[in-house]
Amino acid sequence: MTLTFKSINIILLLILFSINSYSQLQDPISVVYEKSVYDAFLYFSEHETEYFESNYNRTYLELAATLYSYMGKYDKVEWYIDKRLSKSTKKDSTNLSEFGISQDSLMRLYESTNVLLINEAHHRPIHRAFLISQLAMLKEIGYKYLALESYSSEDSALQKRGYPIHSTGYYTNEPIYSNLVRKAIVLGFELISYDDSRGIRRDVKGAKNICKVYDKNKGKLVVLAGYGHIEQRWPLLGNALMRKLNEDVLSIAQDNTYGKDYVISFEEENSAYVLQIDKSGDYDYFISYDKSGAIKNIPSWYDWVYSEYLPLSDFINYKFSLPTLIQVIPALENNGVPVFQYLIENDENITIAFPKKGLYKIVLTNAQLSDTLQISL
Repeated sequence: MTLTFKSINIILLLILFSINSYSQLQDPISVVYEKSVYDAFLYFSEHETEYFESNYNRTYLELAATLYSYMGKYDKVEWYIDKRLSKSTKKDSTNLSEFGISQDSLMRLYESTNVLLINEAHHRPIHRAFLISQLAMLKEIGYKYLALESYSSEDSALQKRGYPIHSTGYYTNEPIYSNLVRKAIVLGFELISYDDSRGIRRDVKGAKNICKVYDKNKGKLVVLAGYGHIEQRWPLLGNALMRKLNEDVLSIAQDNTYGKDYVISFEEENSAYVLQIDKSGDYDYFISYDKSGAIKNIPSWYDWVYSEYLPLSDFINYKFSLPTLIQVIPALENNGVPVFQYLIENDENITIAFPKKGLYKIVLTNAQLSDTLQISL
C-alpha cells in the first residue's frame, strides 16, 4: 500500500491528537491529593480507560485501589491491586483451629520489647483496624508513643484537637485510620510525626525524627508504617531504629502482597491469630487472622472499630441519585475526617457504622446535591 502525502498527514494528526488527549490527563497523585473523595472518584471514573492506556497505568491502579478503600468498596480494592500485580493476591484462609497464637501470648510478645513495628498495606484498612484492636492492651503494658507514617508534622495541633482533619496527612483521611488516631489520643498515646520523604535515606531520617521524641524511660513505642519500611535491613526503618537505639526491635508484618515465604511458629488451639516466622529475616513475624465474613456492606473486622450499626433507611426516607457518597462525621468536630464512609452505586439498603454513641452528621454527596442531617445515638 502506498501512502499519499494526505494520508500521512492524517496519521500524524491522529497520533498528535492521541498524545495531546493523554497529556491532558491529570497526574493521579494530584487527583487524590487535591480533590475531595467524591470528585476524585468522578474524575477517575470518567478517565479510567485513558489511564489504562497511559504511562500512569500502574500509579493509577494503586491510587484507584486506595481511593476505593476510603469509600468502603473493598472488593474493588482487590480488583485494582490484582490488575496492577497481574495476579491474584487472595490467599487461602488459614485453619486457625490447628495452629496459631492467642491474644495472651501475643501480649507476652509485645512485653518482650520496647519498640514494636507493625506494617500495613495502604489500600487495606483492615491492617489499621487490627492495631485499633490492640491499642488499649498495649497502653496497659506500658506503651506510650505511637509513631505514624501518615501523620504530617504540619498539623501541630492534632494531639490537643483530638481528631484528624484533611491536612493531618493523606492516609489519615481514610475513616479507619481516622478512628485509629482518635482512639490513640483518647487512650493517652503521644503521637509522633516522623516521615520525611524528601531526598534520600527516608527511613534513616524517620528514625532520627522518632528518637527526637521517644524516651524509653517514659514508655514503649509502637510504629505503624507502610509495606517494607519496617524491615530490619539497612537502610530501612526497622534497621535504622535498631542502630539509633542500640537495641533490638520487634517487627510484625500484616501485608504479604508480594508473597514472602513464612513458616508457622506458634501452635496453640482455639487461637485468634496465626503468627509465622519470616524466613528471610526482614521481619520477625507475619500475622494473619480470619476476618473474611461480611453482612451487606459491613465486613466482620469492623467490630474492631465500630460498636453501633444502623440501616441508612432509619435516617434517610427519600430517594437520591446514584452514585452517592455517605459520610458520618462527629457533629462536634470542626472539619473532622469521617469516621465512616461508603459509596452507594446501586439501589441498596446499606448499614451505617458508628464507633460509639453520640452526636453525628450524616452527609450525602452526589452530582445533584450535598445534604447534611444531624443525628443523636
